[in-house]
Amino acid sequence: MSVTIIRIGAERPIIENTLDRNRSALIDAVRGLSESDARRRLVASLTTPISLIKHAAAAERIWFQRFWANLDASECDGYSERDEGTFAVDAGESLSDVIAEFERASQLSRTIAAGFDLDDTKVNPVEGELSMRWTLLAMIEEFARHAGHADILREQIIVDGLPVQLTDTAGLRLTEDKVEQIGIARAEAAIKTADAVLLVVDSSEAHSLHPDELWPLPTPLPLSPDKILVIRNKCDLSGLPPSRTMQGDAVLLNVSAATGAGLPLLVQELKRLAHLEDSEEGLFLARRRHLDALEQAQVQLAHGAKQLIEFRAGELLAEELRQAQQTLSTITGAFTADDLLGRIFSSFCIGK
Repeated sequence: MSVTIIRIGAERPIIENTLDRNRSALIDAVRGLSESDARRRLVASLTTPISLIKHAAAAERIWFQRFWANLDASECDGYSERDEGTFAVDAGESLSDVIAEFERASQLSRTIAAGFDLDDTKVNPVEGELSMRWTLLAMIEEFARHAGHADILREQIIVDGLPVQLTDTAGLRLTEDKVEQIGIARAEAAIKTADAVLLVVDSSEAHSLHPDELWPLPTPLPLSPDKILVIRNKCDLSGLPPSRTMQGDAVLLNVSAATGAGLPLLVQELKRLAHLEDSEEGLFLARRRHLDALEQAQVQLAHGAKQLIEFRAGELLAEELRQAQQTLSTITGAFTADDLLGRIFSSFCIGK
């Protein structure tokens, strides 16, 4: 659902438009997922794509129905308590059901908010005196954050049993904009640590198929050619048959995201790059590597516990924990202390 951006004019229409765009962004981030992907737990918390939408609907009720309209919980159109129950999704609810629930709650919020001026205030027992302006801005922050969470969850997919984390680097180009340059530099850094680069082109249009010519920046491709997949999408429109060929040292695949043609070839290539080809030996080696890493991490955790219990050496425990984290990262992918802090602080949520 697209919401036209309002950039000029009175304050209230701009605020309400920004809130609606963030509501829409949250929905767009999960729309189209399968029911299993919408419920897949990829983090330790209760957060899943579908539970984010459920939580957002509850946040609407908590702030507009309960607080501003002064409704009792029994009078609301769904769950409205400030606890972890906001993330609970019934087994019989589909993703489309939960999206529709969020849209209904959002519409009620608009109706309730329209009855107040931005400067109108009420006293909340937790936060104190709040204005309608603050509430609308807080909801903008809330849904923007959760749309980001949903984007991250959607990037982490499972391909034929193989966990895959996708990073979208669309927008790589030469630019004089300082902010864009920072984002591009971060994208390049992410590419350098990636297991593979997928260069996607439209096969119905004329393109060079050489990776170096497809790369949009003047700096060389930061990965070796054997880790590059050139994906010619829309082969259903161009008439090209699904196929796998070589473009120098890079793999060239003809696929169709719309029809699924050629996608098994892509899955095969991703498994090859992860050293998980369909062979008993490959699977055995991967499992053995995982077991070795788990055993090493277990030893490091045991050493850390001993340092704390016997010697009260918290700093040595911290070091063992750091080493165990690095060991487990050989299985799960890099996860730094900054990532951990980001996860912790992202969980501070005003909507519950």
